[in-house]
Amino acid sequence: MKKLFSLFFILMLALNITACDDSSSKAESGVTHPTTASPFLHYTFPDQLNYTGTLADEAAALFTGYTLTGGVTYDSTTTVSGYSTDQFVSKDAVIAATPDLEGVLGTNDARKLYSVVVVSNNDGFDNRTKFAGTSPKYNADIRWDQFVQGYLLDLTYSGKIFFPTAVGIAKMYNVQYAYDIYMFRKIEVKRPDAAG
Repeated sequence: MKKLFSLFFILMLALNITACDDSSSKAESGVTHPTTASPFLHYTFPDQLNYTGTLADEAAALFTGYTLTGGVTYDSTTTVSGYSTDQFVSKDAVIAATPDLEGVLGTNDARKLYSVVVVSNNDGFDNRTKFAGTSPKYNADIRWDQFVQGYLLDLTYSGKIFFPTAVGIAKMYNVQYAYDIYMFRKIEVKRPDAAG
């Protein structure tokens, strides 16, 4: 009886693996998207921590090709200039890295499918984890619609990624010497409204 059960179990396991094989999925002609999802996408900001030039030359040395935005409210009395964060994650690169087996993504902005974690290359701090006492507490990742409202500031502000108060997220998301951008496919769970 045990041998029969073992044989049945192995057969079911083999059928399950075969059913999940990506090679058996239908592929659309001309689609060059990957067939399996990476656990995350990785991009970077310019490396302000290891920049050895002067502050006056920082824009030309690190930010050629990026657009500077002025008049960003930093606090109630200060306005600053910064680089809008969406510039550092290519829409086309994310589309190319996002599996689209059914061909429905097209040229839509796939970046909206991801949440973002920003990591400092100074001390490894990220916007996901904070410590209270001895146990870590985990914060929600930044949604793409929040991330695009942030700015990367210059070395005057320690290469900080900054989110204005109007974005509605805590100051602890303002990571100094922001460098790594990790993007994870998000899942949105919505509670039903009164109508169900």
